[in-house]
Amino acid sequence: MIRKTSKSAIMAAIAMCAALQPFGLQPSIAASPRAGRAVWNRPADLEAIRSIENRMADTANVDGLGNIVSDQAVLVDAYVPAVSRGRAAILEAYRKYRETLAGSKGRFTEMSVISTPGFACSASQIRFDVPAPGHGTTPAEYRKLDVFKKIGGRWQLIQQHISQAIDRKTGMVAAGPLPVRGPLAWNAASLSRKAIDPEAARQGIVDWTDSALREVGLESAMKFFAPGHDVLLYGEFNPGNIRTRAEVTGYYGPLYNSFSGLHVVNPLYEADSDGLLGAQIDTQDIVIDMNDGSRPRLSIRQSDCLRQYDGKWQTFMEMVSYPVDRATGKAMMLSPDFKTR
Repeated sequence: MIRKTSKSAIMAAIAMCAALQPFGLQPSIAASPRAGRAVWNRPADLEAIRSIENRMADTANVDGLGNIVSDQAVLVDAYVPAVSRGRAAILEAYRKYRETLAGSKGRFTEMSVISTPGFACSASQIRFDVPAPGHGTTPAEYRKLDVFKKIGGRWQLIQQHISQAIDRKTGMVAAGPLPVRGPLAWNAASLSRKAIDPEAARQGIVDWTDSALREVGLESAMKFFAPGHDVLLYGEFNPGNIRTRAEVTGYYGPLYNSFSGLHVVNPLYEADSDGLLGAQIDTQDIVIDMNDGSRPRLSIRQSDCLRQYDGKWQTFMEMVSYPVDRATGKAMMLSPDFKTR
């Protein structure tokens, strides 16, 4: 699949060229369960997703996670090699975390969960205290954007994007704690009351991605983000914890006058939906036509949780990242299998 551009690609191109608060329960927003009406954020669904997240946070319990990872799931990992497909490969990737993190259990510093009865997204930051040589611990922090679907009556992970924030100057994993901004609060008026056909919804997300990744102008690009305050972006670089559409606009705004064209290939692209919520996850190999005549190349990953409103899709949770070399902590900004048109 070939795409022309993305706002996340612009951010990465420019980069190449140039007090904790506990998370709490989001309020439940549920429409009347009458026929044809959607139901959002039932407490039982939110708690089920949080329970799964807490199970996954325990790296000593990898072998007990087989029943919550779909056999069709895809993982875009914090470390290279970046992509794992299917239950067996994903559990093997988790075992490497157990080795890296010495079997420790993570502590969520923030988590935002949104759910319908059959589809859910969770965006979170998680901190591990890893035993250090000699004595004490050293922190390791990650960001996650997880997507769950109820399959056979049971919640299962279908998409997962894990990343670490990168220091813009050094290209290494950022040291120190990540900023914490707490959970999103949902605006009931922004949540659709009517689902569309799931297959039509999935195709709508494919179309959304095709269109969103072609936009260059800031005003046009921001039309693909949901309006208001219940918007979250985890960016590639530290601090990169961005909230509200206004902040996202400010974050991307200065970048759009720096290039004249982009050419993107997606080695990985997956989309799914229940007709109300949806998600896409991809990898991008990009060639950028900069205004100074240079043509840098880079590789990034992007995932989105989207909501449908009046049949149109808007992203409101997004993460973009680079994979990291586990041994050195250095961001790998160019895929060894880079693809071009």
